[in-house]
Amino acid sequence: MTTAVDRETLSIYLNDHLAGLVAAIDLIDHLIADDPDPVLERELVDLQSGLQLEQRTLRTVIDSVGSENKVGQAMAWVGEKVARLKVGYGPADSPGLRRFEALETLALGFCSRRLLWHTLEHLAENGVLHSELDFQDLEQKAGHDAGKLEALRLAASVEALTQPSTA
Repeated sequence: MTTAVDRETLSIYLNDHLAGLVAAIDLIDHLIADDPDPVLERELVDLQSGLQLEQRTLRTVIDSVGSENKVGQAMAWVGEKVARLKVGYGPADSPGLRRFEALETLALGFCSRRLLWHTLEHLAENGVLHSELDFQDLEQKAGHDAGKLEALRLAASVEALTQPSTA
């Protein structure tokens, strides 16, 4: 029995990930605008440029199996705006907490990126998806980026979740 990709379902899955990329790029824009730390900005700009490249790559895959879902992307845009209202909301409305929660939100999405490319690699290895893309390389890049973001998240956790010493 030959297994064929369900183009409609795969298109939905890919468009959901594309919407997540759109939201992540927007969230990084806001993190950069809200945070004067030049070191953090450099790291975020580097991660964002990788996301933009990945967004173009994912659009190529979407074009090969279905069509881009503008409604799903609009929903992601609205979701990012709602999430931004929550990120950092608290009694002190601490900029450190806002940064930490935004980075943690991004970290969840970065883990999802690795899973996306791993899934597509698995489908390609099993002859279900035909593509010239190197999904394994994309998965490794996503994992590397997730590691860089994790370092930023952990550094932000110290400022956000600790009290200054009174010595």
